[in-house]
Amino acid sequence: TAPKKKVSSNQSRGQGSLERVMVRNSIAPNPTSSVASLLFELQEKTKLDIYVTDNLGRTVRTVALNKFYQQGVWNEQINAQGLPDGVYNVVIQSGRNRIIKKLVVQR
Repeated sequence: TAPKKKVSSNQSRGQGSLERVMVRNSIAPNPTSSVASLLFELQEKTKLDIYVTDNLGRTVRTVALNKFYQQGVWNEQINAQGLPDGVYNVVIQSGRNRIIKKLVVQR
């Protein structure tokens, strides 16, 4: 018989699929005073929501909503102008899977 492919416990519950598709992601400059770039690379076509939340979980910026991204490297701009100084969460979501990155706004 063929050898079985090892599946981690996270993958077996349907978690972690976004981490497998998105091979890298970063935000720069961080901290930012006006605009930051979210750079990410996808291994396959993926529908994403990308948004920024405050420390109470309220959405304060929407970067992309139900947007299809092809395989490759992407650069989305996050407009932090008008946001008070503080720490925010940049949420990258596909279905139930999320990657959360910290963004510091500082002037």
